[in-house]
Amino acid sequence: MPIDFKPGDQKINSARRCVPYLTGLLAFSALICFIILRLFHYATDDAYIYFRVAENFAAHGLPYYNIDRALMSSSSTLWTIILAAIFTLFGAEPGAVAVLEILVVIGMCIAADHLLLHLSPNASSAMRLLNLAATVSTVLLSAIQLMETPLAVLFLLIGILAVMKFKITAYVWLTLALLIRLELVVFLIGGLAWELRSSFKRFILCAGTACFAFVPFAIFNLYYFGGSLPHTVAAKAAIYDLSWHESLMLLISEHFGKKLFLNWPVLVLPYAVLLILLFGRELAAFRRDDPASKVLAALLLLPGLTIAAAYTISGTFIFPWYVPLYTTPIALALLHLSTLTKRSFAFAAGVLFVLPPLLARAGDLLGAASSPSYFTDFETGAKTRRYIEVGRELNQLYPGATLLAPEVGGLGYTFKGKVFDGAGLVTPEALAFYKSEARDMRGTIPVGLATTLDPDIIVGLDGMLGDILRSEQARAYCIDEQQIFTSDDINESRDPKFQYSSSLLVLIRHSLFKQGLSQSIRSTCL
Repeated sequence: MPIDFKPGDQKINSARRCVPYLTGLLAFSALICFIILRLFHYATDDAYIYFRVAENFAAHGLPYYNIDRALMSSSSTLWTIILAAIFTLFGAEPGAVAVLEILVVIGMCIAADHLLLHLSPNASSAMRLLNLAATVSTVLLSAIQLMETPLAVLFLLIGILAVMKFKITAYVWLTLALLIRLELVVFLIGGLAWELRSSFKRFILCAGTACFAFVPFAIFNLYYFGGSLPHTVAAKAAIYDLSWHESLMLLISEHFGKKLFLNWPVLVLPYAVLLILLFGRELAAFRRDDPASKVLAALLLLPGLTIAAAYTISGTFIFPWYVPLYTTPIALALLHLSTLTKRSFAFAAGVLFVLPPLLARAGDLLGAASSPSYFTDFETGAKTRRYIEVGRELNQLYPGATLLAPEVGGLGYTFKGKVFDGAGLVTPEALAFYKSEARDMRGTIPVGLATTLDPDIIVGLDGMLGDILRSEQARAYCIDEQQIFTSDDINESRDPKFQYSSSLLVLIRHSLFKQGLSQSIRSTCL
């Protein structure tokens, strides 16, 4: 039977009570459009890895980063297929992906509201608007970055709602969600565990449905890659070998937003203590809750906490687009629990949990409305914009060359030749050099890799190429020193440097060198 949270003949909401929410939804939708369309040019470098793979799939029928190598260099086959379809229809333009992200985030808002109303048909307009704000604030950054996470969370919310309505299609949606982000398998497991409690026959039917949805993509992966596990999983595990406390600090900083975390670190400890106390109070009261609250916790809260804990314990490097995989479910679960239980501390925990991302998104709105430098991920996005410019110019000057870089998204999007990845995401050979050299090489290019591959061009920030510049191999190249940011972004930036680097270096083999690139600071042939 469907999980009936509020039996009776109650109306879901009167028209008068819907007006504030609908007004808020329209306002949020307008803000989502405005912010994403203004800031998507600052998408993260990893998004462009997907774009190159999808463009190759659309143009050549091969979902590979380099079309001569059958490697699953993107994390999600489903996202790659969707991007390839978009690029086939509209061309390989990030703007088309930005429009998709807008539709996905608005769809998430609607799905989250339907989930709330299913749990609490008489939820107030204020709670519905808070639910909307929680959804947008936790996922918007990933949408601006043009990553796959928002679509995964949309499928997740649709799936959870379908589970609560006892629909077998729930397990199609939950399977599609994990096909985009593998971590979301915990929600599928949670749903199947809940079904097992009610009926073994029902469990078998649901598990079979999930397998049925998974099989076509497994066949696709087997045909093109020889397996279903993305190479990026092994690569990131080898490169980003963090301790649990380093991952915990990343988890906290990404939840706060980098700018808020760096500017107000004194707030972190009292915030964490208060949030833990509220969580503890909620868990203490949870044992007395009705089945509706327990199923909500089983399907949303506990899987979200499991992902956050798994990231921390395993020493995962938590990128911004990982964050909604646990923050969105946790935030919605806390707010929805407060409507079911009428407990003020559950509501307080939900509001407190949502507050940092909400403040961070206020900064992003300021970045969209005035200077992009206020955007949370401005520096990283600006660096990617410069990579795109440099890649385009190198493609015009040296179209048949091979290129090695530690970051290959923006460069590979515009440079159409063969690209080697110093971080190992699309070049597995790099991982052996990370393992063999006993020091932290994160973000750098191993000298041994550069010697082995002997590329025509090497591109990277000066802080990433220090070892190569000090090696004998550097004598084979002319060095063209560039600004890290584009001319427009230099004017916006408060600091022309990026982390520990002050310039972008382009090393071009002597025999190929024609001229320095535009915006060159200086060119030197050793």
